[in-house]
Amino acid sequence: MPFSSPPVTGAALLASSNVFTANGTASTSVVTLTGTPFAGTGTTAFPLLYLNQTGATAATGLSTAGTFFGINISGSQDIAHWLKNGATRFKVDADGVGTLGSSAIAGGGTVLNLVSSYGTCTIQVTGGGAFVTSSVLATSYIYCPGIIFNSDLFLNRKAAASFGLGSASATPIAQTFGAANGSGTNITGGTLNIGTQGTGTGVGGRINLQHHAAGSSGSTLGTLVDVLSIVGAGRVRITNIPTSSAGLSTGDIYSNAGILTIV
Repeated sequence: MPFSSPPVTGAALLASSNVFTANGTASTSVVTLTGTPFAGTGTTAFPLLYLNQTGATAATGLSTAGTFFGINISGSQDIAHWLKNGATRFKVDADGVGTLGSSAIAGGGTVLNLVSSYGTCTIQVTGGGAFVTSSVLATSYIYCPGIIFNSDLFLNRKAAASFGLGSASATPIAQTFGAANGSGTNITGGTLNIGTQGTGTGVGGRINLQHHAAGSSGSTLGTLVDVLSIVGAGRVRITNIPTSSAGLSTGDIYSNAGILTIV
């Protein structure tokens, strides 16, 4: 082991600051510690290389198979901090909250931030955590402004409380939402349920299919209106149903003096 000053031994070397200056060479490290971690109990299998702060409570829950590197602190210091040119690349603070770049990756639960050109996607895998802001998000959840599974399938937040398929485009790609397919010979596909529930004396909400008619020339999105609604058990409503067959095509339905008629 090369030293910047004449080598000394034992406690004298470790009791003061020391600087080890050398460059690595092929197949050679500047400092090498060889050995095998002790495989003992959860309180005796100390790491092969162990940084232990004076006064820290003795470690418990250690791997009985042994550990190569361990740190045990008792204060508010960062446990680990890696930097590049002074900028944080990875950090773990005293509470176990990690930072990867500038994004927190843990905070009471396991929280990941995935950043892409479509925005920041927050994934919380367990309960608690710094990103939970309401009881609705008290357990696992995923929040993303957009997720791309392939170039033709894009899940996104269209508006407040609105889930969308596909991305806006001058040539929109048709999207399909479906249940599980059968696999194998003569297997029936899975059932697709769409529902809404109330509590107590309340009833389920309406299920609406919406559309809009053409407006004036421009790039403004049209305003959706209800076209077909399930308003209750056995009750289906067609909003603004045509009252004659004028302008309809084969298979269209209209109200012929209150009688549903197919063109």
